[in-house]
Amino acid sequence: MVSVSGVGSRRAQKRFERALAIQREACPDDHEAIARTLTNLGHALRVQKKYAEAGRLFRELDDLYYAGLSYFRAGRENDFLKTLDDMIERRDELGAELLIALSDD
Repeated sequence: MVSVSGVGSRRAQKRFERALAIQREACPDDHEAIARTLTNLGHALRVQKKYAEAGRLFRELDDLYYAGLSYFRAGRENDFLKTLDDMIERRDELGAELLIALSDD
């Protein structure tokens, strides 16, 4: 993941979006570069508090921890609960970490 600060996150978002467009033209959908750019874009969106958008990207990546965290921060209760249910169904240990992280809020 690329470090994205609050000031540079909007600029980073635009760069990741451009990179993603190029990668999607040139690479198969399951290419590692696309996943890496989507991850970086998701984190840039989180820094900007665009949590619902970030959650959608992390869900696309099947990164349920960050999807759940983003949906929770966005107030998208149904999406959060669905993500948490999926984590429990998969016996994903990060489900417990997600709940612990959110219990501090």
